[in-house]
Amino acid sequence: MDPTNDGPWYSQLLVADLETGRVRQLTHKAAGGYNPSWSPDGSQVAFDWVSDGPCNSPACSRIFLINADGTRRRAFTPRKLRCEQAAWSPAGDRIAYVQWRRSAETDNRSSIWIRSVDGTKARRLTFAKGFDSAPVWSPDGTKIVFSRDAKGSAYGNYVINADGTGLRRLRGNRYTHITSWSSDGKRLTGTRSYGRFNNRFLSVVLKSDGSGERLLLRGGLGPVWSPENQFLAFVPEYEDIARGWVSVVRPDGTGRRRLFSGRFTQPAHLDWLRGPVSPGE
Repeated sequence: MDPTNDGPWYSQLLVADLETGRVRQLTHKAAGGYNPSWSPDGSQVAFDWVSDGPCNSPACSRIFLINADGTRRRAFTPRKLRCEQAAWSPAGDRIAYVQWRRSAETDNRSSIWIRSVDGTKARRLTFAKGFDSAPVWSPDGTKIVFSRDAKGSAYGNYVINADGTGLRRLRGNRYTHITSWSSDGKRLTGTRSYGRFNNRFLSVVLKSDGSGERLLLRGGLGPVWSPENQFLAFVPEYEDIARGWVSVVRPDGTGRRRLFSGRFTQPAHLDWLRGPVSPGE
């Protein structure tokens, strides 16, 4: 799934069928969103919705749920909380996300939280004086990898148990942004920027402890594992923002090919459906 511009300010969610090549739009106009995360059974999608509120206010972003057929769009997180980057747990009963918090020193503070899908229980997992973001579940649902933007040596990638215990730092390059965890639990993927202005990108594959990083491809953004770990979907780096495409590559860097192209404008934030498709899909 990826967003595309629909008017001057809106990003939309799209669903692409790999067998038929059919692409359909899930959200429309001001009800659009980004950062989609499929429920394991394929019946729902969690996503970020950005309002017209200032980004230092709770009105800036909120997490919503929507059925896979585009119906029943509803709020998941409370209105007065700035929440984003939803990640659905493998069991389908919880959603990890980023919740911002105010600070006397800076607005750039956030924590990783977990909330039950029915919305009745929420728990804060991280408490650092920094910006914790980009939660990624382990395939067995026991751990969450995330990135921490903090001063000095605290900057980097971390893993924490889903019950909030066992926080530890990942090995490897702390500037690699982790994007996906393979279904066999053995490998992670990520993106790292480089260049004079950090405006060029590398996609990498690494072990689940953060070590053994190797180059997957140059110019790839947000690589995510296919359910059987045979491919990684990614957004190629490109110059023409009016046209974009989604591609796949094998984990060894071979077999790169384009899946979809055309009307996408700045596609981003891919998520691969890992469970059965709901009726009508």
